[in-house]
Amino acid sequence: MGRPRARGLRGDAGLSALARPRQGANVLAFAACVAAREEGRELYEGEESAALRRTSLAGAAMGMFLGALVSYGIVIQRVSGTTVASSVGANVVTTLAAVAAVIATVRVFLAAIGESSVASRRLRERAIRHLTLAQAAGGLLGVLAVHAMLARAAAAHPWLCEHPRQLVNDVVGVFGILAFVWSCAREPIRVELMIGGLALVLCYELTAAYWHLDGPVPLTDALPWSIQRFVGSEVTSSGLGVIAFRLTLA
Repeated sequence: MGRPRARGLRGDAGLSALARPRQGANVLAFAACVAAREEGRELYEGEESAALRRTSLAGAAMGMFLGALVSYGIVIQRVSGTTVASSVGANVVTTLAAVAAVIATVRVFLAAIGESSVASRRLRERAIRHLTLAQAAGGLLGVLAVHAMLARAAAAHPWLCEHPRQLVNDVVGVFGILAFVWSCAREPIRVELMIGGLALVLCYELTAAYWHLDGPVPLTDALPWSIQRFVGSEVTSSGLGVIAFRLTLA
């Protein structure tokens, strides 16, 4: 009775010895799989970070261009006096720039997610957040750059008054237009962003006297609220142009 039992024990030991190399191979294969998975995740995260950096740079460039364009148009009106011809010309240029901003925003966003439907929701949300914040920051930088140049030339135009409150005119113009750009660059159109842009302009118009600090332009004797009317018309015309462009593509 004892001898077969001993032989069985030796057999079990032999099977265990044979199983150890297989177990070791399984452990090594699992470790290699985990390492490859970690390496792939790090590579993906690196590519995602690089794409988001490119998105932020492109958004900042777009925002700075639009901010400088809007601010420069307002400065021209302040220096030379607002006329119907100059207002219409500036509104046309700004509207075309806003439409171009919508196209550029969509293309930059698609480049960030690789134009793929399998892009994660997290990547989409991060791309939108990076692009929006970069455009906002770029818009502010564009406004400040124009006003920095204007401050040096203000001595030649004594009716100009450079004060922090003057920046409100430019900021409302830039962010009122950006609200329509952000709304029409999304799918579906974000109506609440349009309403926010219009509410911003409405509040600005209701408090227009507080933001007007310049004296009348000597040659034209421009009315005190001409700049505020110009900013309101600029945002409205750009918004309508962007909406019309977006609806033609729907």
